[in-house]
Amino acid sequence: MARPQWRSVADQLRPKRPKLATLIDNAEPDMLASMRFPAQHRAKLHSTNPLEHFPI
Repeated sequence: MARPQWRSVADQLRPKRPKLATLIDNAEPDMLASMRFPAQHRAKLHSTNPLEHFPI
């Protein structure tokens, strides 16, 4: 379901923001790579960036 949604967003932007739509087109394989994992694994994927866990 992610790929059609990704395409829809890019297509909506294309008329007014063609450069951004092209950027989204080119980023699709990298950004959706985690979708190849089984659903139970995707739910556990998160950033390991320690700054995200720093209390503010």
